[in-house]
Amino acid sequence: MSKTLIVKRPIAQCELINYTPDPVGTVLTAAGVSYNKKKTKRLQVLMGKEFHESPFRHVHFTFRLKVPLYIFRQLQRAEVGRDFVERSLRYTKISSTDDFYWTHEYEKDHIAKSINMYEAMISINNSRKSDDGEAQQEARRILPQSMFVTSVVTVSLSWLLRLLKDRVFNESAQPNTRRVALFIIKALSEYVYEDSGVDLITEVFDIYAQQYLGSTLQKLII
Repeated sequence: MSKTLIVKRPIAQCELINYTPDPVGTVLTAAGVSYNKKKTKRLQVLMGKEFHESPFRHVHFTFRLKVPLYIFRQLQRAEVGRDFVERSLRYTKISSTDDFYWTHEYEKDHIAKSINMYEAMISINNSRKSDDGEAQQEARRILPQSMFVTSVVTVSLSWLLRLLKDRVFNESAQPNTRRVALFIIKALSEYVYEDSGVDLITEVFDIYAQQYLGSTLQKLII
């Protein structure tokens, strides 16, 4: 059994790996609006008081996301406009080299004990010497919710707007879930679409934030 080394990690890692080309044209075409030089004003109309969400469902992003399991489950609750492929613990095994999220020193001991028990259960099962073992897909039940989950996620722009509304602008949102949501938004808003000539993401997010907060989103994600 290997010695467990619990190292503190950032709460999230996010890498954009694919996206919808020409997002402005896609949104405006979906809305039935001609593509022209007044696209900023057109977006403001679409995102006005009677917010039209459907055109924003046609713009998608795919990224690799790594977050603690308990936060990952919160993100999955918004079901419309997203598809998550999560690392399978039936076919891959957790080991001492995997990452766990913790904020207090005493949590490290609990995490280490959980991994050691998990490894012992699988080892006994594989040796067939006792009935006390468990297959790894069963043994995973004892792993902490602080375990990092790696996934490939495809979401629509409308899903991201709901993420802002429910996990950032909502005062009752869980603090760590808000942090991860802002981490995702920041990772995407920093990307400028060269093929469209417009940083649509920052523009849309700022319009949305202005409606809810009376200020730009940049003040939140700095």
